[in-house]
Amino acid sequence: PLAPAGPQCPPAASELLSLFEGAGVSKASRDMLRAMLPYAQAVEPTARHAYHTLVIDTVAELCGEGRKRFEEAVGVAEAASAANESEKAGFAAKLDAMCQEEVAASNVAAEAAAATASADASKAAAEQARTQQVKQLETAQAMLSAKVAERERFMATYQENWAPVKASTFVGKDWRKRNTAIEQLSGLLAQTAAPNSLMAALPVALKESAAHRGPFTVEVVDLGEAAFSEHINLLATHADELRSKEGEAQEGMTRADESLAAAAKEAALAQQVSKDATAAWMEVKARLTGMQKHSFEQQDAEVARALEAARASLEAFMKAEGRWRTEAARAGEMQPVEAASA
Repeated sequence: PLAPAGPQCPPAASELLSLFEGAGVSKASRDMLRAMLPYAQAVEPTARHAYHTLVIDTVAELCGEGRKRFEEAVGVAEAASAANESEKAGFAAKLDAMCQEEVAASNVAAEAAAATASADASKAAAEQARTQQVKQLETAQAMLSAKVAERERFMATYQENWAPVKASTFVGKDWRKRNTAIEQLSGLLAQTAAPNSLMAALPVALKESAAHRGPFTVEVVDLGEAAFSEHINLLATHADELRSKEGEAQEGMTRADESLAAAAKEAALAQQVSKDATAAWMEVKARLTGMQKHSFEQQDAEVARALEAARASLEAFMKAEGRWRTEAARAGEMQPVEAASA
């Protein structure tokens, strides 16, 4: 024969016990209550044994604990929702700050680029100035070299021809050499500031033998020699002036080199600063782009679903509890169902 079966668990009680799982009640406890609760509910409250009352009170106590647990779950979900909203607000503030940082970095990069352009222009100007200074120095050096060479040629021709012509050391057939020397000296005299009258008289005077020269002829020779000396001194003076200009040009060259070196250094520094500023801007811009691509859509949906589920669970539990309390209050309506016997 089969053992007698106990009464079936009432619907509201069965539903409530199923929801106890979400309230943290163990399966063993739920199974035990599922077996005992039908007996307790089948007895009128005034006729219940202390054990029946204990079972009903235990379920009621578990309802309170379960309701508190579901309310806490709702509180956690609501806190998560509030934290999500706070996070979004904070993210918006961070995004705004990042936008401002990107603008600032962009301005710094633009200023650095402008400074680089200015430094490059200054370097180009310094290079051009140096090129002009090189030309000035080369011109001064060429003029000085030409003047020194001119004086040396003048001196060489003068020293070679003047003394023998003046002293009339040419003898015999050397008159041809003498005339050649006089012609060369006449050419030199033409380069001096001597008057035309002296240039005309000196060749004639030099052809006279030194021993037969009269006072006037001697005076002409002396004036010619003075003209040569003055011109040689003048050439030396011009050479000194050109040497001074060459020195000034050399000093200008030194300053131009220094200016170019400083401009090149400044340009290199500006280029590095611009490079660093651009890199910093690109880094900020990349971070901004990443933040702009960030979406809270999925997170919002997950938080909303969690909150909705927590509230729905609390509502379902409270309704199930209400139905059970109504059901339990109808004492004696559920009678034990006897099991069939074999």
